[in-house]
Amino acid sequence: MKIGILSRASHSYSTRRLVEAAKSAQHQVVVLDPFRFSLHIDLPTCYQRQLRFRPDQAKQPKSAGVGRTSERHNVDCLRILYDGKPIFDLDLIIPRLSSTTVNFATEVLLHFQSIGVPLLNRSQEILVARHKFRSLRRLAENDIPVIPSFTTGSPDFLDASVNEIGDYPILMKPFQGTHGRGFMLIDTPLSLHSSVEAMCEFHQNYMMQPFIGRASGQDIRIIVVGGRVVAAMKRTAASGEYRANVHRGGQGQPINISNQLSDLAVRATKALELDVAGVDLLETHNMIADAEYVVLEVNPSPGLEEIEAVTKINVAEAIITYAETIGDR
Repeated sequence: MKIGILSRASHSYSTRRLVEAAKSAQHQVVVLDPFRFSLHIDLPTCYQRQLRFRPDQAKQPKSAGVGRTSERHNVDCLRILYDGKPIFDLDLIIPRLSSTTVNFATEVLLHFQSIGVPLLNRSQEILVARHKFRSLRRLAENDIPVIPSFTTGSPDFLDASVNEIGDYPILMKPFQGTHGRGFMLIDTPLSLHSSVEAMCEFHQNYMMQPFIGRASGQDIRIIVVGGRVVAAMKRTAASGEYRANVHRGGQGQPINISNQLSDLAVRATKALELDVAGVDLLETHNMIADAEYVVLEVNPSPGLEEIEAVTKINVAEAIITYAETIGDR
């Protein structure tokens, strides 16, 4: 197979490991920067060939319902250029997208998806998973335990919403972002009102959750590939920090997870329809009724460096092995 890895960080550990694993499996592999693509939507070929660019005489397809037609999608009108040249020989794409590149990069993925190139995590599912509030909605709809959360477009009704989810302190999180960036721990109603008012004024979307104090500073990261758990570790935050992210100094250690946690991680991944994901779980210490563990978030581009170092498991190889089954479909 010829595999394309969509990533701006060609020298990052995770991208390099995927390249190494693909080459070890005798695949061709190329790292593609999403911002070097040009995406084209052309006049459909039926117009060009038959009507000489006269769309007013086009025969309309039969209707098959609102927003649908009975005709097969015409992908001849879609073109993809990389560095100004056509690219069409990829058998599979593995996205490695950060929150800062996800919007345009998913348009690139959608173009490839539309012309039939398999993706290891599809564009629409990446967008949902990268959006903290939308992903929690999807998880809750599929009976996955999550931390009670709310968002609002105005500070006017904050007190009622806070009473619904618990008490202070409240953790504010941006809808999008990684590594715990933009989190704010709010201790008082006045601080929350001021913060939400500022976010609304500058059109920034945040969600609010009760702060699980006893659980702060620790979580569990589980890597799921193709509906199977391949690695897991416990992460502990640096001293004085409540976020266990490795990028904030958190340290990982290997952990043997129970069937309960394994099942929870797999169900969360399936609910978001992801092929590969890093699922972050938090023990609630009975601070959330009827939920011993909750899903914090599901990352569609989990980092490989810490979990491979801690567990000694070749996660990159597991991803490429599963990718082979996708590319052969």
